[in-house]
Amino acid sequence: ALAGGLGNDKGPERPVVFLHFTRDPDGRIVAAQQAGGHSTPLGEWRDGEWCSVHIRLDWEKEVAGFLVQHDADSDSTAQTPFLWVPFKSKCSSGCRYLLLYNQTGDFEASWTD
Repeated sequence: ALAGGLGNDKGPERPVVFLHFTRDPDGRIVAAQQAGGHSTPLGEWRDGEWCSVHIRLDWEKEVAGFLVQHDADSDSTAQTPFLWVPFKSKCSSGCRYLLLYNQTGDFEASWTD
C-alpha cells in the first residue's frame, strides 16, 4: 500500500494505492483495491519470474495507472498502456509510507521513484 499514514491492524491510513497478489484456483492475479473493497485485476503473475508493477499517480484526477510486466516479456510489453484505477481513498493528499503485508519467505520487493 502507498498511504498517507501507517494505520493499524485493520489496514493503512488514507491509502492511495492498495495492491495485492492473489493465488486461487482461477490463477495468479495482481489487482488494485478501490474504495468499498472492489478489486480491479491488473494482470497475472507467474511462479519463478520477476513481476514488476509500474505505478503512476495522477493527483488531479485521483487515479493511479498500473502496468504489470514480467522479465521474460519486457520487449513485448513496451507499448502496453497503463490501466487507470481510481484511488482507494480520495481523502489522501500524499503518500508518506510504503507498507508491505503478509509476505511469504520467497517474496522479494523493491521500490524506486
